[in-house]
Amino acid sequence: MPRAVIDNRGPRIAKPGYDANTAPPQHMFFDPEFVAARLFQTGTVTLGEGAPYGNFRVASHGFGKTFPQPPIVLVGGVLGDGGLDITPWIDQRFESTVLRNWSYYSVYISTTGFTLYVRRPSEVTPGGATFNFGSPANNWRYWVLDNTMA
Repeated sequence: MPRAVIDNRGPRIAKPGYDANTAPPQHMFFDPEFVAARLFQTGTVTLGEGAPYGNFRVASHGFGKTFPQPPIVLVGGVLGDGGLDITPWIDQRFESTVLRNWSYYSVYISTTGFTLYVRRPSEVTPGGATFNFGSPANNWRYWVLDNTMA
């Protein structure tokens, strides 16, 4: 009764008293079939103008399946040199007497897909002030992780 096995599926390690070849998941220390966040999908989305969203450009993507609950989605703007921009906050500014963090991008995730909102390169406030945020990437790489422990 082996507690550890390495074969073409990868390493499997059973808890003491259990066989790594036959133990159910709850009696395994590790099994490559039951990792917490397996990569489900990866790809690239291109931002559209997203007119109804004012200061944001928008891209949406469907997963092609329905998850029992929203999966984990990571995104990064693809830069000209192939690097990724993953800036979570672009700036802080006062509005009246409140200091606000303005997000560079937001990802809204459902069980069937996600929508990415990225701030436009510049914005004019209702008071006429212009804020420049640089030039956000037009193409964004995404990774969808299937949360198998949920």
